[in-house]
Amino acid sequence: MAHPGGPGIAWEYLRAPALERFLTMMYLEPVGTGGSDRLATHPHGYTRARYSRHLAALIDHLPVSRVHVLGHSHGGFVAQYHALHRPDRLAGMVLYDSAPVTGPEHAAEAMRAVREFAARHAGHPELPAVLQAFGAIPAISDDEAMMAVARAIVPAYVADYWSDARRWALLQDSLRATCISEPQSPRRRRPAPADPRLAHVPGEQKGPKAPAALPRAAAHRPTGLRR
Repeated sequence: MAHPGGPGIAWEYLRAPALERFLTMMYLEPVGTGGSDRLATHPHGYTRARYSRHLAALIDHLPVSRVHVLGHSHGGFVAQYHALHRPDRLAGMVLYDSAPVTGPEHAAEAMRAVREFAARHAGHPELPAVLQAFGAIPAISDDEAMMAVARAIVPAYVADYWSDARRWALLQDSLRATCISEPQSPRRRRPAPADPRLAHVPGEQKGPKAPAALPRAAAHRPTGLRR
């Protein structure tokens, strides 16, 4: 079960065809995003507790006792919350380019990574547009602005983006995003699990229907056998 980042980024960018050859992959489209319902309070009310409840409801519909959850970026925050509060249906968890803390420490590390990116690509003609997009993040207030920023910062998330920009432009142009206001929760350090089922995958580089609102999911079954 793969949970995308954002919050507000639609699931398609997270497709993993190599994994789909050997695993049944479920891609969750969180409430408020893409084709899933919006809350009556949209763009507010999208808490990790709510995402976790919806993840649990979706898992309950599957014909398996436990699942592995892959959380990317903000999806990793949801996966960690879910593991702390509803671990009984988890076979394991993979955190992809996520973090165990939020708050000032997390923000400082993110800014450090952006500065490294800028220094590494100093002089590139497209760098100013990427940095401008990062600076626009606090002012995002609608879907159009969210989409523009999500697409503009892709070069900072792909290590070799400018060595093959045409290839990555396909991903960039396909991104769909919804403006969602993430609640500010008290900073909390999550315990580091000793469970060997937990894996962390670093990123390439170091962003009135409430009762019926449910996430959608797309399933991709294995197409090959492990040799």
